[in-house]
Amino acid sequence: TNPTIFSLTSLGFVSVFVNALLGAVVVNTNLIGGLVTTHFLAAFAAIAFFMLARRYFINQPAVKAANTYKLLSWGVLLLLLIQTIAGTQVRESFDTLALSSPLSKHQITALGTSFIWHRILAFITLILASFLWWKNKKSNVVEPRYPFAVVVGIGLQIVLGSLLILTHLESFSKLFHISIAASVFLLEFYICTRFLKPLKN
Repeated sequence: TNPTIFSLTSLGFVSVFVNALLGAVVVNTNLIGGLVTTHFLAAFAAIAFFMLARRYFINQPAVKAANTYKLLSWGVLLLLLIQTIAGTQVRESFDTLALSSPLSKHQITALGTSFIWHRILAFITLILASFLWWKNKKSNVVEPRYPFAVVVGIGLQIVLGSLLILTHLESFSKLFHISIAASVFLLEFYICTRFLKPLKN
């Protein structure tokens, strides 16, 4: 058994266990500040560890790409992570303040700077992801459907976030906004893992 693969798999199971504990705490403590964010990050970590373990188990050669393309891809992943953290903090504020859609200007202001950064980062990430999709169409670094799906997912997040604020579609928007956010992050993470060098035999 490869020790790297074993370690990554073990970390994945530990993250699942921690995520389960945090889920119970979140439900029983009426959304103590920071718990929702930690809960999300633990879930992302679990899947990320399993994806890395799979990557090294398959041990395929790394895809060839310009350093700029790789750097921007990792940058998009980092922005998605920061945006997710800001989004979970907005969700905590939304629930703590017992807000319901549509929101007034005063209620939007009450969500604080996390909401502003969450929105700004969404548009910055969409621009960068669109650029990478365009570059990939020319260089074909990875299968075209992956960068395209990232762009579409980020766009849908922005639309659903707007619906959450401006309409009565709160339950629908919350569910799919969060689900798509997780899917986009993990899809971009998968793309970035394709740049990793295989393990040495």
